[in-house]
Amino acid sequence: MDIEKKLHELRIFIGKHGLFGAKEKILLAISGGVDSVVMGRLMVALGQPFGVVHCNFKLRGEASDGDEDFVKQLANEWKVQFFSTSFDTTAFAEENGLSIQMAARELRYGYFSTLSEQQGNAKIATAHHVNDALETILLNLTHGTGFRGLSGITPARDHFVRPMLAFTGEEIREIAGALALKWREDASNAKDAYERNKLRHRVVPVLEELNPSLGATLKDTLARLWSADAAIKGELEAWQASHVVEKDGYTEVALKGAGEHSMFYLYEYLKAKTSLAYKSFKQLEASIGEGISGKLFFTDTHQINLDRGRLIISRAGEHEGEEPIFVDVNDKEVVFQLGKLSCQTLAMPVAIDRSEGVALLDADCLQFPLELRRWREGDSFVPLGMSGQKKISDFMIDAKIPVNLKSRVYVLLSGGEVIWVVGKRIDDRCKITSTTSRVYKLSVC
Repeated sequence: MDIEKKLHELRIFIGKHGLFGAKEKILLAISGGVDSVVMGRLMVALGQPFGVVHCNFKLRGEASDGDEDFVKQLANEWKVQFFSTSFDTTAFAEENGLSIQMAARELRYGYFSTLSEQQGNAKIATAHHVNDALETILLNLTHGTGFRGLSGITPARDHFVRPMLAFTGEEIREIAGALALKWREDASNAKDAYERNKLRHRVVPVLEELNPSLGATLKDTLARLWSADAAIKGELEAWQASHVVEKDGYTEVALKGAGEHSMFYLYEYLKAKTSLAYKSFKQLEASIGEGISGKLFFTDTHQINLDRGRLIISRAGEHEGEEPIFVDVNDKEVVFQLGKLSCQTLAMPVAIDRSEGVALLDADCLQFPLELRRWREGDSFVPLGMSGQKKISDFMIDAKIPVNLKSRVYVLLSGGEVIWVVGKRIDDRCKITSTTSRVYKLSVC
């Protein structure tokens, strides 16, 4: 095998996809297996600055510790920094209800991300190759996927880069043989206990029978898919720019005038932002088509409200455990989760300010300290201009406040009574009148 030719192919691949600069220090994820050992050796040959990072998952007893020692020796041979960590993977999987594979993945990528940040946001290179991308595509097809899933593993994602996607698994083994490299074999790779192994041992050989040049075909196919993915990403960014608005603590997505491919763009956006499952999206799409308003959809991290031609996306459980804030008579400014409250006492006369974010109250009606908190079921007040009590839940319905933004509504209380639905309406009993001598002015921003 012509190693110089392979090094040239690797340089071209790194440059084409902008993975990292020639003088940029990166971190190589080295397990001790053939793929990552070849990656490390090629980076040495390229003169690429790098450090080595290794995860010991403690799943194979002495063999796991042997892998760590082996990788440490490689780092010493290559004269580079060595970073390592150990995990009780089995315990983590049991505690979080995960498979061993998923637990190891979460632990691994969590550590990599932390280490990257500690090292000045260094890029992390993993040794995924063309055959890994094929297995990912097949897995995605098996479980259900969209266009992005058909792209398999991409050359770069966030701070992770995958230079070995320049090669097939067979090419990597040929390089290892030509360089007379040693590596560690993981016995679990020979077993069909995991989905990937079943595909690798049972399905891929059949595909190779159908197409003996499967590796070369895959390289070309992946290159085309990655190009199409980049083009679609550009279209999605343009759609977002015209349909998505980030507000203070939540996001609005316009549904009207979204164009021919609006549902495709909408799903790709929601999946990336909220991890919305496709099954839930189909329900959302049906509700949009039926013109339903006020319906809520949930993910583990977000809630999505379909509200009169728009979606309102907010974080789930953002106010859990939040304590009330007390405002003393001498406080000039109070910071709370959704903004800042400016407070001042003024002598009459005062210019009337009808802005929603301003409350002008008769200071002599107030009992300090005031209490600032989120509204609760059962809260009520006398809205300015009315004479009777109104539940705040009903007030919010009349004000057409979207369902998932109701949890963001704050109230200010005096003596246990609501005197201001913050940013919306004051209580009529505390308004300023001709007999008012002092005004307590509150402004929220």
